[in-house]
Amino acid sequence: MDIAILGYGTVGSGTVTVLNRNRETITEDSGEVIRVKSILDLRDFPGDPYEERITHDFEEILSNIESFYFIFNAIFYKPRFSKALHKLLYKLQLMQPRK
Repeated sequence: MDIAILGYGTVGSGTVTVLNRNRETITEDSGEVIRVKSILDLRDFPGDPYEERITHDFEEILSNIESFYFIFNAIFYKPRFSKALHKLLYKLQLMQPRK
């Protein structure tokens, strides 16, 4: 089960930590292994175990949207991403296009 994390601050990195900490239980309960495939953030995280999965390009996540099982939105009060998030929700047919 591939997932994407949108934002890697307190909430996003905490989500990754909780998923890793509970990986065995989640796998046993769901029958699937969870893999963090992409993390969207404005910053770089040198030395982070997920450094290679961090992207600054929202389009990269959108272009692979069909491969994700879950997308966690961990972005709050970041206006730069609000338009991109709306675009994602529209693509997932969860919102109507802006007028």
